[in-house]
Amino acid sequence: MDKEPYFVGKDVAEILGYTNPQKAIRDHVDDEDRTVNESFTVNGTKGLLINESGLYALIVASKLPAAKKFKRWVTSEVLPAIRKTGSYTVPKLEKNPKYRTRMIGTAVRDVRSTAAELQKLFGVKDGIALAKATSMIERAYGVEMPEVKELIPPAEHDTGFLNPTAIGAKLGISAKDTNLLLKNAGLQMKIGKEWRITNKGKCYGEEMPYERNGHSGYQIRWNESVVDALR
Repeated sequence: MDKEPYFVGKDVAEILGYTNPQKAIRDHVDDEDRTVNESFTVNGTKGLLINESGLYALIVASKLPAAKKFKRWVTSEVLPAIRKTGSYTVPKLEKNPKYRTRMIGTAVRDVRSTAAELQKLFGVKDGIALAKATSMIERAYGVEMPEVKELIPPAEHDTGFLNPTAIGAKLGISAKDTNLLLKNAGLQMKIGKEWRITNKGKCYGEEMPYERNGHSGYQIRWNESVVDALR
């Protein structure tokens, strides 16, 4: 694009661990370093592209341990290939078994460190952090690790799945009244426009990050045990 390499902003932001790619690009990438390409669409939406300067801005702001490796990969492989041939093709996994073992070993170690970072930043449970970290590292390295995903331990607690509407149906009240009940019980509190779980509430549920229609945040999923606690 005008002989300057551009990258899909959303893909880069997700690889670097941003839960809200659009916000990350708005916050960290200058206007002159991003553009909308009319001829490029993602799921029917015009694609937001960032240039090399915008790419580095997202990398510098990322707290993901894999960000440094991602930067090294981009600067040593992707950009030189684009400047030389005009495009970059992901190479097939090297047949050399020693190389593959070394690469997989590095990826697995990065899964653990990335999961720890996700837990520290977002307070998610170990299994959720490991699953998300594995997906991030798979994208960053361009490899698949189904065997690693199979080894992620099952939750040691009652995994939450109830929202206020479902809880209200069990109690015979509305979702709005359920939220007030949860608040009065000290299980959640409102910050801005979002309900956030309290330390007491973590015994009955957990916060799950979500992204929907360009918006992101947290939604609380409650365990069955919260119903008895509210009766």
